[in-house]
Amino acid sequence: MKQIIAIFFVLLTLQSFAQEGKPAKPKTPEQREKELAKKKDDQKKDQDKAHEAGLKRHEDIQTKETRKRMKETKKKNKKLHENRKNKFSNRLRKRVK
Repeated sequence: MKQIIAIFFVLLTLQSFAQEGKPAKPKTPEQREKELAKKKDDQKKDQDKAHEAGLKRHEDIQTKETRKRMKETKKKNKKLHENRKNKFSNRLRKRVK
């Protein structure tokens, strides 16, 4: 009786391994490219979320006066750099390409 149960268990185990060993369907290059693009987008979104969370945490740690100064500085910088031209070297590189 124990031998029958042992044989049944071995056959059941081998069957489960055989099912896992089946090769997956080959994917077309378009499918692989699409998956890679999606994965890159997801990574970029996660990276952006982490960056934003880090900035928020940095701001939350600061004192009230510091946060006020940071806000004012941010406004001034935005105003100063709104209509700013690109550097000459960067504009030159665009023309060369």
